[in-house]
Amino acid sequence: RFVRQYFYDMAADAALEAVIDCSQGKISNRMKMQVMFPEVNPSMDSYRIGTLLELTRQIAIHLAEQNLRVRVCVQGSMGVGIFTGTPKQLNGVATLLQRMDWQANEGEENEGILGEYVRFGAIGKDHVVNSHIDSEGKKVEQDDVFLLICPQNMVGLESSIIGPLQEMVEAVGDRP
Repeated sequence: RFVRQYFYDMAADAALEAVIDCSQGKISNRMKMQVMFPEVNPSMDSYRIGTLLELTRQIAIHLAEQNLRVRVCVQGSMGVGIFTGTPKQLNGVATLLQRMDWQANEGEENEGILGEYVRFGAIGKDHVVNSHIDSEGKKVEQDDVFLLICPQNMVGLESSIIGPLQEMVEAVGDRP
């Protein structure tokens, strides 16, 4: 557990540094974090999806602690008709991510973080939130940072992640 936390902290600090560099125009707003310790490498016997989700949670919370609004996106079902599906490695990940203990309940360490600073979505332009007033007259703040978990292509033109990913990138604009 200590070793995992060490990697999580390093990744969260690197993500924050990249967001800061992006906001200063030093780097592009399209970034990729590749983490290859054994527990997050699907080709290893020790692969554990929980480690990837814990890492994502740590990064999202670390960014939210800097008053950044973070949208964590997991690829949804793709394809058409009977050829609809989700990549095997991502099946159920969105549900697990939302059911994790974020310590966000009343009286806990990250109280109120979910919904206000950390939100969940899928990959596509429909999941990019810009500032607006909702139907109840309440101001909704835009997402500042988007974390996309392992977007993957599937076989077939209708199952390609490229289209939804390009549309999302265009909708995001210059935000990281």
